[in-house]
Amino acid sequence: MKSSDFLLGGYIPGTSFIHTMEPRVKLVSFLLLMIAVFVSSDSRTLILSGCMTVLVAFLANLGRRAWFAAFYRFSWLLMLAFVLNVVFYRHDAQIAATGITGPWSAAGLWRAISLTAQLSMGITLSVVLTATTMPTHLIKGMVALAQPLKKIGIPIDEAATITYLALRFTPILQEEIRAIVEAQKSRGIDFQSGGIVQRARALSSVLAPALQGTMRRSDKLAAAMEARGYRPGSPRAASLSPDATVLDACALVLSASLAFYAAFLRLV
Repeated sequence: MKSSDFLLGGYIPGTSFIHTMEPRVKLVSFLLLMIAVFVSSDSRTLILSGCMTVLVAFLANLGRRAWFAAFYRFSWLLMLAFVLNVVFYRHDAQIAATGITGPWSAAGLWRAISLTAQLSMGITLSVVLTATTMPTHLIKGMVALAQPLKKIGIPIDEAATITYLALRFTPILQEEIRAIVEAQKSRGIDFQSGGIVQRARALSSVLAPALQGTMRRSDKLAAAMEARGYRPGSPRAASLSPDATVLDACALVLSASLAFYAAFLRLV
């Protein structure tokens, strides 16, 4: 699998424990893990969150190639976050052991390492959530958790439909853009060399066909939904999803414990 073959946000079929979790429990558990990751303020909670993230990734069993492809897409973001924090994070105590003078400091280096680790864990959890959950189950879980918002007039069902279509269109749009890029390369268009103006012109040869293809697919989808009798606000049949188990409850308790522990250490 090449890095370009992995469709970010696409579902990868499997039979792992993460695949079979009840959607509502999975959503809440992953939300709590995200909270634990990004409120971690010291090495203890950061290491605990990292161990939990590695365990989740191992249980998802997505394969090493899928992980390489996923992180390849975000490598520029991780490197940018690391460099910016090392260079621009100001602190009095500088790193003197290396003998290299500059604006960096021990605090800046720790900040860069911790933020890069947090972003890596956030990417890992996001990939696991979308790759192990069918879009229908994911939306069903969101709708079930957001039911109380109906009482204040928020159109939950319509928002769920929009979210579902966005999730389904993301991998389709990636695949279509990739096909257009390959077709333009075969015509001799170079996307790697040249200045900013040349690259912008080359990019326009991709954006215009991609936008046209997206609009064409949207029109076909709207016609298909109307032909099948879809009406906004009308009740819809519920799709089947896995039932909650004891292991789901254990995962939820473990995620909640880690989130509360990380939040407690940050507040004290």
